[in-house]
Amino acid sequence: RIMEQQLGYGFEQELDDCLDLQLEYFLNGTCVQTIYWGDAYSQHLGESSALAGKLGMAPLPGSPIVLDRSTKSLRQCDETLCPYGFQSDRNGLINRPSYAAFGGWMGAVSNLVDLEQQLLTEEFLAFVSSREISKNYVINEANGDSFFGSDPYRYSHL
Repeated sequence: RIMEQQLGYGFEQELDDCLDLQLEYFLNGTCVQTIYWGDAYSQHLGESSALAGKLGMAPLPGSPIVLDRSTKSLRQCDETLCPYGFQSDRNGLINRPSYAAFGGWMGAVSNLVDLEQQLLTEEFLAFVSSREISKNYVINEANGDSFFGSDPYRYSHL
């Protein structure tokens, strides 16, 4: 219902499947809200954006009810089902999905390689996802290079 109501406030071509037009309107400040790939947030940080320094964001909403995969039924969150949930005064324990826009990125190493190679891979993945290094891959013009296509996934990226 909320999405249907918001259509009354959007621009005429909102449903024409023209993502480039939506992004253009968003970045030039004509449209202040968009449902778009996560990199729209990163692109607003560029000096050419009318929104630079003016945009905020909020975490994804959560739910106090989750799927218990062992029973295949919906259940109230508890510490076992929602180990990373947060406590809400109004609704109890809330499970919030993690943010991995654009499908997210991942790294893996085969368990068939020796332990030393596994540890080196772990060290490398920790390095590229560290606060200092990862910001260069999610924030436009953070280091003078072009955008790499990864979306913000840490608070330090915001």
